[in-house]
Amino acid sequence: MKNQNVVRTDLFNFPENHVKGGVDSHALPFEGKSYDSTIAIDVLHHLKSPIDSLREMKRVTNFNNGGSIVLIEPYVSLFSFPIYRIFH
Repeated sequence: MKNQNVVRTDLFNFPENHVKGGVDSHALPFEGKSYDSTIAIDVLHHLKSPIDSLREMKRVTNFNNGGSIVLIEPYVSLFSFPIYRIFH
C-alpha cells in the first residue's frame, strides 16, 4: 500500500481537524493531476457554479492510474424535505 496523503479543504479554516480553509472550489490551489482521487461531500448544491468546480476537480485528479471523482449529495425526498429545510 502506498503512502496516503489526504488534504481536507473547506471555505473555513479548522486547524484542529487538519482542514485547510479559504479554499474556493471554483479555483483549486493545487497543481494539475496532483491527486489520485477527489471527494466532495455535501458540496455541489452550495456552489455558485458547480460546473466550474467539477472542471477544477477534473483538473487536479490524475486519471492515468485509475483516479476518480466521488460526489456525495443529500437525497431530499418528500418525507425528508421539511427536516432538510429546518436543519440545512
